[in-house]
Amino acid sequence: MSALTDIASIFHGVSFVILGYAIAVLTWIFYLAAYHLIPLRDQLHPVAKAHAYVIVGIGLVLDAILNIVVATIAFGDLPREWLLTTRLKRYKAGRLGWRRVVAYWVCEHLLNQFDEGHC
Repeated sequence: MSALTDIASIFHGVSFVILGYAIAVLTWIFYLAAYHLIPLRDQLHPVAKAHAYVIVGIGLVLDAILNIVVATIAFGDLPREWLLTTRLKRYKAGRLGWRRVVAYWVCEHLLNQFDEGHC
């Protein structure tokens, strides 16, 4: 029974990592869509604008879930803010450490490339 318990525990851990990665990628996709749609909001047809607002809303909810659940576990630190970008900005402005290094990397390689100065 112990071997089965160990296998189940490993599977559970791997499943959590895969789920966390999926949430991060899905949030990033919605981020990319939202930051391409927001500047066009005044030019969009009303139906397209309605869809764009739904995309932005879903993206914000995903961002909050990513920040509150996944980033809390990844950073080992409870959030003080709702969105991940705000947390990353706080880490970048904070004391030198691994969280600051990771925040710089995420901002430069995943966010600022698409929205300069995002974080």
